[in-house]
Order: sequence, then C-alpha cells, then structure tokens
Amino acid sequence: MLWAAFAALALFVAAGVGLTTAVLQLEKQQEYAVIQESRPLLDAVHIMDESITQMISSARAYLLTHQTQFTDQYETAARNFDTAASLAAQAATDARDQNLIAAMRRYFGEIKRLTDRQIMLAKEGKQDNALEFMLETAQVRRATPDYAGMIAAEHRHAEVQNIRDIDSFRQWAIISIILLSIALVAGAAVVGWRIEQSLGGSIARQIRRTEAIIAG
Repeated sequence: MLWAAFAALALFVAAGVGLTTAVLQLEKQQEYAVIQESRPLLDAVHIMDESITQMISSARAYLLTHQTQFTDQYETAARNFDTAASLAAQAATDARDQNLIAAMRRYFGEIKRLTDRQIMLAKEGKQDNALEFMLETAQVRRATPDYAGMIAAEHRHAEVQNIRDIDSFRQWAIISIILLSIALVAGAAVVGWRIEQSLGGSIARQIRRTEAIIAG
C-alpha cells in the first residue's frame, strides 16, 4: 500500500512536469512563428521599395551630373527589385499580399519606363525633355500609395493579434497548471490519509492480536 501511494504521487508529479514543459515548448514555437513567419516577405518588400527610390535618385543624379556611376547604380537597383519581387511573390501566401505585390510590380514598371526615357534623353543632350520626364516621375511617385507601408502595417496588426492569442493561451495554461498543482496537493493529502488509515488499522489489528494472545 505504501509503495502504491508513492507511485501515485510520483505519477502526479510527472504529469505536472510534463504539462508544464509542453506548455512552455508550445509557447516558444508560437512566438517564433509569429516573429519569423512574415519576416522574409517584409524584408523583400522593403528592398523593392528601396530599389524604386534608388532608381529615381540615380536617374535624377545622372540628369544633373552625366556621370556613368549613376547609371550603374540605376541598373543595380532595377536588378535588386526583380530579385526581391520574386522572393516576395514566393513568400506571399495571402491574397491581399499578392495583390499588393502585383501592384508594386506595375508601379515599378511605370517608374522604370519614365526613368529609362529620362536617362536616354539626358544621354542625347535633351535636358529640357529629360527634365519633363523627371517631373512626371516625381508626380507618379507622390500619387502612388505606399504599398510597402500597407503590407507592413497589415502584418504588424496580424502579429499583434497573434501575440494576444498567445497571451490568452498562456493565461489558460497557467490556470491549468495551478489546477493541476491543487490536484497534486489534494492527491498527496489523500495518499497520506490512506497511508495513515492503513497504518492505524495495522496497528489496531496487531494490538488486538497481542491482547488475544495474552488473554489466551
């Protein structure tokens, strides 16, 4: 009986430790998923937006200085956009993200058409015409929504909601662990009471047996 009581108590303790470990591990996985899930997409979108800005700046700098280093920077920025756009398309699983990335691609195409023309006119020495395209590029830039900011804002909102869900899960897990701890204490009390009753019964039987022997 005594060994059975110890075995039951050990089982309760093992269950509590196992549940606590499982809860902590699941929490860690969820937090990692929330942080890392959208990171590749956001990084790619950020590069796309920076590449467009770099293209506009390089085209403008070439118009003003006619230095070939700016055309090299322009071509590099265009290649960076294409690479980042491919990565973003692969990372985007939500229809809303896919639509915004497609819109960024169209925006890039429009900007590149204008800046290509601007650079070509600058190379031909047609400064006034090139300046007109530079101004048109600036107008398109100002009139276009901040697609990168929209994607980042939506994912930040989703991360906040996921973190709230994790906090809610953590609270329920803590409550469950507290209840399990109470059950362990209650179980230990029951086991101790049964041990005490068993020992008391054994002593009482031994006393009656001894009295019977003496009386006999």
